[in-house]
Order: sequence, then structure tokens, then C-alpha cells
Amino acid sequence: MLAATPKVPSSQELFRLVLTLVSNNGTQDIPDTLREHFSTVLTQAKLLIGNSENITGDILPESIELAYELGEIEGLSASLDRIDDIESVSPALAHQLLASMEQYSVYQD
Repeated sequence: MLAATPKVPSSQELFRLVLTLVSNNGTQDIPDTLREHFSTVLTQAKLLIGNSENITGDILPESIELAYELGEIEGLSASLDRIDDIESVSPALAHQLLASMEQYSVYQD
């Protein structure tokens, strides 16, 4: 079901923005709304990995895209498994995650 997502521009801008901010400056200056969004997307994506039947209208498109990438990008799932919230992301890990995500896009032909 996740493979049937349409090929449109990435919806992960906010998730990647948070990773970029952490990569550049750590977690101290991230606004609460971005922290909450990051945690929501991450939590939803992890739920979807095990069971795509969990998809409901309450799931963010960004979470679906991240769940798909978690299944496709080698090592990304293992890296994100170590993260519970934004505070668990070091600048080095944020940089590594961004690099992995940029090498593969679910919307490439």
C-alpha cells in the first residue's frame, strides 16, 4: 500500500528542517511546535512500519513517506529506532540521517 503513494514533491520539509537545525545547532533552539511535529511524524512512521493497516485519516502524509523510506533506505530504520524524541538526536546523527534521506527519495523515477 505504501508503494502506491503518488509521485509528488516531498512532504517532509518540516521533518528535514528539524534535522537540519539539529545538525547545525543542536536541539536547544528548536521551537516547541517543530519538536511536537517531529515527534508525531516519527511516532506515526514507526507505527506504520509494522502494519500499514494502521493508516487512518489521522496519519500525516509526511509520516507515510517517512515510513516508506524507513523500509527502503538501508540503515535508516536502525538509526531512527534509537530516537524517541528530538532530544535523542545528536548533531552527528541528524547529519547522518539527512545524508541517508537525500541519497534516496521515494519520489525518484
